[in-house]
Amino acid sequence: KRRFDQANRDLTGTFLFVNRVAVMMMPATTLLMNGLTVLILWVGAHQVAQATMRIGDMMAFIQYAMQVFFSFTMLSVLFILLPRVDIAAHRVADVLETEASIRDPEEPVPLPEPLTPTIEFRDVSFRYPGAEEYVLRDITFTVRAGETVGIIGTTGSGKSTLINLIPRFYDVTEGEIRISGVDIRQVRLKDLRDCIGYVPQQSNLFSGTIASNLRFADEDAPEERLMKALEVAQGHDIILSRAGDDGRSPLEAEVAQHGANFSGGQKQRLTIARALVKQPSIYIFDDCFSSLDYRTDRQLRRALREYVGGSTVIIVSQRVATIKDADWILVLDEGCIVGQGTHEELMATCDIYREIALSQLKVVVAQD
Repeated sequence: KRRFDQANRDLTGTFLFVNRVAVMMMPATTLLMNGLTVLILWVGAHQVAQATMRIGDMMAFIQYAMQVFFSFTMLSVLFILLPRVDIAAHRVADVLETEASIRDPEEPVPLPEPLTPTIEFRDVSFRYPGAEEYVLRDITFTVRAGETVGIIGTTGSGKSTLINLIPRFYDVTEGEIRISGVDIRQVRLKDLRDCIGYVPQQSNLFSGTIASNLRFADEDAPEERLMKALEVAQGHDIILSRAGDDGRSPLEAEVAQHGANFSGGQKQRLTIARALVKQPSIYIFDDCFSSLDYRTDRQLRRALREYVGGSTVIIVSQRVATIKDADWILVLDEGCIVGQGTHEELMATCDIYREIALSQLKVVVAQD
């Protein structure tokens, strides 16, 4: 805390000094420029009066003097900006030269074909690089192929961190994670991530069209699959509202950068549809139903269960209503598993889950 306070004080002092200098530069520059102009006019007027200089020569001299003066002014500004540019360039270079900590194994092991999408956590503990405290501790559970598993817990309990370990956004500190019996650290990243459809909390759309965004998951996906994915994600109304009168497919509707021309719920449904287009063996939904109303949420989950078939589904959510129909639910608190079972079992045995459920389900009933 003291180091942070000192760094802030140093930064504040530096900014105040730089701004004071910058504030003084403008009036000083104006004063010098006007003073130079007056001096040239004073000397030039005497020269004109003595018929040793023409008025046109004096005006030209003033223009040349102003150009030279402005050049020196811009040069001084350049010297002020140069240290900033140098620091920024070094930071960019540091990023470009940083080596990825998550790498392919030297002797990769292929995932079995056909893939049985079982996920097994064995005594997994994790802490972020440079941190002293563990975010997850002694996590052990197995998700069988074709199961739908819900993960819920208090804020900061490690839910998102837990599922980020599956596609190897981070590597476990202790223990191991296995998919279809193979340690994921022994699998090539491309092979591992090809079998996972991941939907993050933050909806990310790119400038282009609805079709081009959905085909980020599979460039060769036919239009029928795109429409089916949108239907399952309850996004049919999105393309119908964007359909034009020019005869083009509604999938060719424009998407602005970051999906600025869509609402939060529409962006989430399009992001979910993009994962469905991929048709992976494992689906991971990281609290991506939060912008949906309860009715749309329920309809989406019902359609999703029919669509995914034998794929394994993991849903992280703060809503009990979103996960209560899962095959089983994992409850986290402060990085540890404090409950595991169906909704009914956890209501009877897990205090944390029961407290969360009772605070939410009344609201859900009222909204339904």
